[in-house]
Amino acid sequence: MINAFYGTHGCYGLPDFKMLANKMGLMEKRAERIIRQVCTYQEAAETMVRGSALNEVTKQAYIDAYLEKLRRIH
Repeated sequence: MINAFYGTHGCYGLPDFKMLANKMGLMEKRAERIIRQVCTYQEAAETMVRGSALNEVTKQAYIDAYLEKLRRIH
């Protein structure tokens, strides 16, 4: 389903995550809390990736993809 956000940005974003949460039966406050929690794990996620056995190119690609996903929900 393409909406205004997707049409503008070419990807799904916060409005879509909220709509999905609603369709799953999550209360709006709970969905917002989950999204907020995901956003607070950035430093821990980057530390975990940087300490992994992946090669440097793959590490950076993973971090870039992770940061792009965070950008979409802000």
